[in-house]
Amino acid sequence: GAAAPARGRRGLAITGHPLATQVAVDVLRAGGNACDALLSAAISQTVIEPHLTTLTGCLSLMYHDAATGKTRYLNGNVNAPRDLPESFSEADTTTGKMVTVPGYWAAVEAAAKAFGTLSTAELVKPAIAFARGGIACHPSLWSEIYTRQVMLARTEQGRSMFMPRRAMLNPGETLYQPMAADTLQRLGEEGSGWFYRGGFARDFTEIVRAAGGTVTRDDMAAYEVRWDEPVRGRYRDLEIVGAAPPDMGGLHLIELLNMVELMDIRANGPA
Repeated sequence: GAAAPARGRRGLAITGHPLATQVAVDVLRAGGNACDALLSAAISQTVIEPHLTTLTGCLSLMYHDAATGKTRYLNGNVNAPRDLPESFSEADTTTGKMVTVPGYWAAVEAAAKAFGTLSTAELVKPAIAFARGGIACHPSLWSEIYTRQVMLARTEQGRSMFMPRRAMLNPGETLYQPMAADTLQRLGEEGSGWFYRGGFARDFTEIVRAAGGTVTRDDMAAYEVRWDEPVRGRYRDLEIVGAAPPDMGGLHLIELLNMVELMDIRANGPA
């Protein structure tokens, strides 16, 4: 049947999973602002949808502040290691050779400092609860585990979380991620110092290099986010604001809309 419409009087949160959306709504109801809500939901998604977002990946953000009328773009994308391999093959996709310097947590801290009102220790609490208390292995996650089962089975950590009882979780079974909870706990307490220059950076680079990668502790320590002015364009009487290069999407969207503006959609579109 048709889904029930979303309703709200003072805010709206949209994510890829209802649990993450609920986190955002709860943060707003507790007095947090939009940045607090989106960051806490995004961190929760590293537990709820680890196949789509991860602490060792990237986080970019375009944020409009209604009070000032200003829109800023935060680029928390990954960095290539300094000693980047000259070539790659399909076989390298499951090795450390494809691993880059993560920008995710640096972007969380930068956004929280610039726009948020809550501490990172508060922001990570929902994600920790999901990781320790468990979540249902939903269909999209199960299908990804199924597709990547050979890779996940290579490590003790992968087997213990995604293949308890020496077999894959079934759809709907509870997925527990205690190691992710421990990592999130330390991130909330110690932040970038631990992640980029401390114990996490040490362990991360050792594992990556043992798997054929080239990320070093110097690469980790040198990471910085980029603040950019978003790109702007127009579509008819609307202003379009998008991600700034080198991130993808913003310029492409504006160019496509400029092309569409020249088309006779009524004459050429569906009846």
